[in-house]
Amino acid sequence: STIGDLREGKRTVLIEFFTTTATPDEYRLFHEYFGNPQASDASLAQLKELLRTSRAYAKTIELEETYLQQASSALEDLKDEPLYADLRELSMRIQGRGS
Repeated sequence: STIGDLREGKRTVLIEFFTTTATPDEYRLFHEYFGNPQASDASLAQLKELLRTSRAYAKTIELEETYLQQASSALEDLKDEPLYADLRELSMRIQGRGS
């Protein structure tokens, strides 16, 4: 999540996972700053770090990898070569390995 997303209170998979896995203290901090337009950049950076080091982050990465593997498997059955090439490139970009 970006600090702007946290300030705006954007609900993402990471946020949903976090709200179900956070400890009471983590959730209190989250609730204080998430979606709070008055929260300072420093407070939101603290929240961002909390999200990054949480179990929710690991679950989100795991889910992303599962979806990318499923997409990659589905591409293997595609007979349209130009479409295959475009979707393969998109998949690589999503994984951070593309040009």
